[in-house]
Amino acid sequence: GVRAVGAISYLPLDGGQNMGSFEVEGAPPVAPGHEPNAERRWVTPGYFAAMGIPIRRGRVFTSRDTADQPSVVIINETLAKQFFGARDPVGHRLKVQGAWRAIVGVVSDVKSASLESDVRPQVYRPHAQDPWPPMTVVLHTDGNPLALASVVRGEVKAIDSLLPVAKMRTMEQVVSNATSARRFSMALLVFFAGAALLLTMME
Repeated sequence: GVRAVGAISYLPLDGGQNMGSFEVEGAPPVAPGHEPNAERRWVTPGYFAAMGIPIRRGRVFTSRDTADQPSVVIINETLAKQFFGARDPVGHRLKVQGAWRAIVGVVSDVKSASLESDVRPQVYRPHAQDPWPPMTVVLHTDGNPLALASVVRGEVKAIDSLLPVAKMRTMEQVVSNATSARRFSMALLVFFAGAALLLTMME
């Protein structure tokens, strides 16, 4: 019942983030401290398919993107538009964490901080080239994903009996949790608006 599976360092809308500066090869130099910043994510092959994130140019990561291969990155459309314009970014390089890495793909923008915030430049790195713990495993399933909870726990236990499986939930639940504060604020606004209306009617 699993169509695709992958993992990511910071799940979108789940509260975590990692920001870092980068440099575009061939771009005019900037003063120290004024380098552009991007959200950094570490992912495994299969992540973009599991999340339904379309690839716009180039390719996604594969099992061949290992530590002994040339360092690569994938960027989002926002970074591509801001720093490459109409040019194809694939084949160009970014300096990330002190090393030059080739851009192999461009993926669609993803709201990561919140649904209200603008999408920021994002850089994805293959987990196999630079392992980053902890990771969130994502599965795209047929039917109710929570119905596979016991199966998933069994598979993880078979790989490593000491590795706990925590916070198993659906993306619908993640999105709902991310918007709960907004819904609460809207409920308060409606309550006070109604109270003000009632007070006005009683005067």
